[in-house]
Amino acid sequence: VLLIFAIGYIYCRINPATRFKIIRMDGYSLYFYIGVHGVLIAIFTLVIFYLVDLANLPTRLMDSYSLSYSLHLSEAKALDFNELKQLILCISAFCLALLMSFTSNVYSKIFRASRDKYMLKAAKSNDLELQLFQSTQKYTPVLITMDCDKVYVGMVYNFDPTNGKVEYLTILPLLSGYRDDKKKVKFTNNYYEHYKRYLGHKADDTSNNELLQMMMDFLIIIPTNEVTILSGFDVDAYKEFEASDFDGFADKALQ
Repeated sequence: VLLIFAIGYIYCRINPATRFKIIRMDGYSLYFYIGVHGVLIAIFTLVIFYLVDLANLPTRLMDSYSLSYSLHLSEAKALDFNELKQLILCISAFCLALLMSFTSNVYSKIFRASRDKYMLKAAKSNDLELQLFQSTQKYTPVLITMDCDKVYVGMVYNFDPTNGKVEYLTILPLLSGYRDDKKKVKFTNNYYEHYKRYLGHKADDTSNNELLQMMMDFLIIIPTNEVTILSGFDVDAYKEFEASDFDGFADKALQ
């Protein structure tokens, strides 16, 4: 039983298609999910092992290379032949689980569409994470209201729900402000102007790698448990419905 669970955990923990699920599970559902994958891999390994043994492939390979071996198990008081085969079977199951999970992991990193599919599956279970995922896919800003009524508008940075429950979100701020007594948003800072002063002429060259590194200094990390409202943000909609006195305050920041 421990072997089955160990094999299942190794596969589910490394494979991005299953990793986000086990991190969000607990109790018997987690044990069952890991156990099912462990059993399937063990059965698959057993079938391969049986076919290799039935075809006597090890002996054929050794004969083809003129190799020979001699086992004196009884004299060495080591494992008997059946126990040795069981040990090899267990090691093979572990190796197969690692190979399958690492292959899936590498595949998801090479092919972005596959990685996005895993991320979407992970984000669908949580509305906040789904909004963050859609924002990163469409390259659109989000509006974040914290429990202290502080407000940020920014671009979501490096969002990946497949690593587990999202406890922090990172944004590149464009605007910040607060909600007044009537819960109306009041912006007080336009970060675009700060970027212009700090970066100078480099701020106009979005393809500059040095610029991207310098922008990292402005990233803000926000605990998700302090977020009360998270939504997409569109400057035109904001002007029309909430800010008759906006007067182009955020135009440059959101271009």
